[in-house]
Amino acid sequence: MLRALLRKSLLCGVASLSVICCTAGDGSQADTVTLTADDAEVEQLYERGVLYAKQKEFSKAVDAFTEALSHGRYTFELLLMRSRSYLELKQYESALADASSAIYLRPRNPIGYMLRAAVYGRMDHVNGVVADATRAIQLNPTVGEYYVTRAAGYLRLGEPEKALNDLTAALSLGENNSDVYLDRGLAWKQLGRYEEALKDYSKSLELEPGSYLGLLRRGIVYRCLGQPRKAIGEFSAILAHNSPDLEARLQRAAAYTEAEDFSAALSDLRYGIEHDFRDPYMYLNLAYLYYRRNGIDEALAANNSAMSLSNEPMRAAVLFQKGLILFKQGNEEEARKAYEEGRQMVVKTGAISGLDDGIDDLRLAADLNGRGKDVVRQVLDDLEETRTMLAPQTKPNRARCFKLRL
Repeated sequence: MLRALLRKSLLCGVASLSVICCTAGDGSQADTVTLTADDAEVEQLYERGVLYAKQKEFSKAVDAFTEALSHGRYTFELLLMRSRSYLELKQYESALADASSAIYLRPRNPIGYMLRAAVYGRMDHVNGVVADATRAIQLNPTVGEYYVTRAAGYLRLGEPEKALNDLTAALSLGENNSDVYLDRGLAWKQLGRYEEALKDYSKSLELEPGSYLGLLRRGIVYRCLGQPRKAIGEFSAILAHNSPDLEARLQRAAAYTEAEDFSAALSDLRYGIEHDFRDPYMYLNLAYLYYRRNGIDEALAANNSAMSLSNEPMRAAVLFQKGLILFKQGNEEEARKAYEEGRQMVVKTGAISGLDDGIDDLRLAADLNGRGKDVVRQVLDDLEETRTMLAPQTKPNRARCFKLRL
């Protein structure tokens, strides 16, 4: 998770340029600024920009910092502040340009790299996050927040082992807060080590009781551990304060299904639909629930709704579900067509996780018999061959509880 990276490290004091204390990577005070009487106008503009930023008037802050920059003094510090303001305005290219210019001026100051990492995070350039956080760590390996930032990148890249090492290092450096335990819990979960994840999520909730993400993620881990009733308790705690929350409602519906409380699961899914949650997962879950209850026509209708709301990478999962429902209906030819269309979509988009789920669901179709089993086997062979072709070096992720579907 990428937080506001300047909270502690960009400016030690924001009231005056005279107390800027960004240190160089070797711990020296190379960047400390001492103002002269001639700098009064620059300081005034700087303070005005900071005040605007505090008031969340970031456009005015940009104007103030831009005018201050025209004096040609304290360029590094002012570029950082203007970049931060551009970031809040979601003007990411401008924020990136200013952060990069600041780095060019002082390439051995880790602060510029950390700000640019924040910009890269907003732009979904995860490799850039990891690269800049790594450079900051090289320049100053004693700041725990730098490791937290790099760990967030590793988690988004699907490299939980590296994230785990960084988060443990951050804790050893005193970065002892609820967010670090949340991220480390996620790393444990991605590794399939649910008991360790549960401990870290519980520690996070001790530090921040009632945390939305803490409750949500602990509930998901309870599902992974086969404890749906405990999971329901976590999701219900969220919904008691935030009834419209889609994610918690979907997860609770899944937990109710695992507890074989189909009426409660259906109630949660219908609530979402009645409140116009135009989300494909809502309909995928509803289709699967009807499938479990042998409501084939209703399942196909919900699946069609999911398809109409899905983007291209997700359509493979929707098509695989459609094939599963059609197999249960006994419509083998149409089921094979749906699976083949989904397989081609995976080849086009690289949506491996959807393919893994499709394979798992088909393996679990134990209610098919006679000739149906032979057809299922043929389809499975095609899907497994495709997976081997697309990702021969990776193992399927069988932890279905990671997803917001049933």
